[in-house]
Amino acid sequence: MNPENIVAAIEKFFFEIIGQLLPGFLFLVGLYFVLPDAFVKSYTPSNSLGYWSLVGASYATGSALTALGSYIIIPLYLRIVASTLISWVLSKRIKDMLLSNAEIDKKLRQGAAFQFIKAQYPENASLRTLRNVAMSSINSSDKETTIRFMFLSLLSQGIATSILLLAVIQSVVWLPTYMRILEGVGSTAVLFMTALIVALPFILREREFFDRARRLPIDSYFATLKPTVSAENPGQPMKTVYLSGGHYSGWQKDVIKEANGFEYKDPSKNDLTDPRLYTEWDLEAIHSSDIVFAYFEDANPAGYGLSLEVGYAAALGKHIIFVDEKSHQSPDVGRYLKIVQETSNVVFDSLNDGISYLKSLS
Repeated sequence: MNPENIVAAIEKFFFEIIGQLLPGFLFLVGLYFVLPDAFVKSYTPSNSLGYWSLVGASYATGSALTALGSYIIIPLYLRIVASTLISWVLSKRIKDMLLSNAEIDKKLRQGAAFQFIKAQYPENASLRTLRNVAMSSINSSDKETTIRFMFLSLLSQGIATSILLLAVIQSVVWLPTYMRILEGVGSTAVLFMTALIVALPFILREREFFDRARRLPIDSYFATLKPTVSAENPGQPMKTVYLSGGHYSGWQKDVIKEANGFEYKDPSKNDLTDPRLYTEWDLEAIHSSDIVFAYFEDANPAGYGLSLEVGYAAALGKHIIFVDEKSHQSPDVGRYLKIVQETSNVVFDSLNDGISYLKSLS
């Protein structure tokens, strides 16, 4: 293997190596101060072979810290700080950052960018699949930025995990020195609380950059995909949206006000009284629209008309945005709306999420 290939390989895996090597090295250094002197002296390197072995041990330890941090330490830490005993001292901004991986992925799935991309692919495409598609489609600078964010997340996670594990090891080392149980319990509680506080900045940084690394490929791919989809109807500068749903709460005004880049057809404002003309107007309006925005609000008792309009729109191949607030508030109703949900291109639980997605289509 020539030197150029070696350099290229090092550049390719540099962030991963450093992201695991540094936390592993810091953890081993921490053990030097935590463990008894007699034990530490037996494993202190004294020659070049020992120092190279320390590098290998640091990388191996860093890999173990990554696994422990991802699956045990970080999830456990998030549960502890979310408890009532501790969470009351944290600001809302910090609480909003201390989200689990599942919560971060849920927010990503609810975002307009992900919903827009998902609408272009089979409905059973998972977040992981679509993120892989996005990573393979974005430009090299965005890929490098994503990798850099993952490196910062990995590095911060390793340091936080090291701090918390060293606190556990220190508490075990101190156990034989306690004369009374209460003394041991008090000292251990203080040690763990100190470790939680010291690790907090690194956890916050890890959560921040993990979220960015998850989100950036989706947002970047959305930015490149959106013009392509919008160009499919070059002769129609402004798309038409049909508003399907109840006529009493006035939700239509909110949609029109927030997403003002469309022409709207609102059946609640057609001023018709003859049911036959009303139905004819509805069907013609759906037929001539590009998008159907269907809102099944909690105040809507049945939604029969909405279901019919969504079915007709699907038969015509319209892009259907279904905001299903009813199922979210009344889970029993959701069983009867499966066909409507499956027929729709995208489904949201709240009106604001649906409006955000609609705005992304303008």
